[in-house]
Amino acid sequence: MYYFAYGSNMNSEQMAYRCPGAVTAGHGILWDYALVERKYADIERRSGAWIHGLLWEISEENLHSLDRYEGCPKICRRYPADIIFDGRKVRAVVYEMTQAAKRERDGIPYSPEYRKLCSDGAIMNGINDAFKVKEKTEHGINLFFCCLLPFRIFRIFRSKKDSV
Repeated sequence: MYYFAYGSNMNSEQMAYRCPGAVTAGHGILWDYALVERKYADIERRSGAWIHGLLWEISEENLHSLDRYEGCPKICRRYPADIIFDGRKVRAVVYEMTQAAKRERDGIPYSPEYRKLCSDGAIMNGINDAFKVKEKTEHGINLFFCCLLPFRIFRIFRSKKDSV
């Protein structure tokens, strides 16, 4: 089964300890969700947004280990989601904070250590680093990631819906 990591679980060293035998499948994109900083990385539905992350192939044993680590079901809930991977949609397990955890952690920034762990994981796997502290610039828009990539992803989802 697939698991979509978007925070510290993109870090291969951490996952090797947490989920022995898990194998990276590659870069994936979770469409219509946004990454939210709530002490730790979290996701929430947001139309037109997307999250870059790492797709893992995991075992049932790994899934139970992740449930324990993520605090499922008290702190996080687990559910299947469509991930864009290698030009197609695949189903993967994702974790999202519960409403109670969101209320408790909303507005709390990442610690520098957690930010570095996530950033290192993104970089080591060739994934867009959403955890890097960004300097504000007036003209820092990347045309591909801002405009073209969402259009290409929309076309993939649209073609799948039209063919059903």
